[in-house]
Amino acid sequence: MLAGNSAAVRGPRRVALIAITRRGAALATQLAAAWPHADLHVLARWCAAAGPRARPLEGRLAAAVPGLLARYEGLVFFSAVGIAVRLVAPHLRDKWHDPAVVAVDEAGRWAVSVLAGHAGGGNALAQAVAAVLGAQAVITTASEAQGLLPLEALATERGWRLAQPAPTARVSAALVNGERLGWVVDAPLAPMEPPWPCEQFPHLAALAAAGCPGVVVSDRLLAAPLAAVAATRWVVLRPPSLVLGVGASRGASAEEIEALAREAVAAAGLAWESIGLVATLDRKLAEPGLVAFAARHSLPLRGYPAAALASVPVPHPSAVVGAAVGTPSVAEAAALLAAGGMLVVPKRKGRRATVAVARCGTGGEWASCG
Repeated sequence: MLAGNSAAVRGPRRVALIAITRRGAALATQLAAAWPHADLHVLARWCAAAGPRARPLEGRLAAAVPGLLARYEGLVFFSAVGIAVRLVAPHLRDKWHDPAVVAVDEAGRWAVSVLAGHAGGGNALAQAVAAVLGAQAVITTASEAQGLLPLEALATERGWRLAQPAPTARVSAALVNGERLGWVVDAPLAPMEPPWPCEQFPHLAALAAAGCPGVVVSDRLLAAPLAAVAATRWVVLRPPSLVLGVGASRGASAEEIEALAREAVAAAGLAWESIGLVATLDRKLAEPGLVAFAARHSLPLRGYPAAALASVPVPHPSAVVGAAVGTPSVAEAAALLAAGGMLVVPKRKGRRATVAVARCGTGGEWASCG
């Protein structure tokens, strides 16, 4: 989240502010004062006036750009748009890997989103810069121009993941051109209304028969024939609708937990990307392997007291586990308690770990579920 006058504006977390003129250095310093975690890079000759946070840019700026691109998710150039474009152009890959780039003019009137407007957060970065400097954000992407929520923004806003980015351009083109566009929320997820005008289909087969581009919201793996269709004309969005329950003995490694969890999720035909939370016994929250696994996938980790877990009916209780930790179930009970829905993967046991998966319902402890 970038601090500014609009706290709702989201953008890249690691941002470099790059100034090459005296006036640009003054504007960059003003922005840096509002963003304590942004790094200020200023041409060496103006560095002293920019204050103690300024890092000097020595030699040719073009030589410094590859390093900046490697370290930051967003670059704000206080320069003409053309200068910013020429500096980054030799190093660009695609919209999914390029950083957000914004150019601010010498007078501080315009904050122009130059690159990675949707996927990289360039548009949000331009809006956040403008909010601090009192400038006007310049956004040229078609969906914003028509007041339509971009696909990437929809995913970010709702905490969903893009399962496959390849068809995004085709689906986005249909959206902005007013062409036929399908929407399917795959059962058994609760119905969700699309954020733009489109045709809602009852199931995936109906969307496939229609032959149009589409947006699919699903936490299940697509069967082979449908997966082939999706690869070319569907954007598949994964909601965080699954809770992974984990029981871990002392010394359980992140690798064992991951292997067991991936095997369980795949065998059930579920999408790994839809795991949104890891739930366990509260006294296991500091178990190194479990902590490492959750951190590896940027998943929140939630623990419950043994008494709370013991109150949850489960299909596979264990008297041995109950005697050891005070609840006859950890993996199944934790998944169910967090999700408030139904168990979709009964417990699977490994050498030092046990996993289970539940799909979220309406009575879960986890507010972000789905």
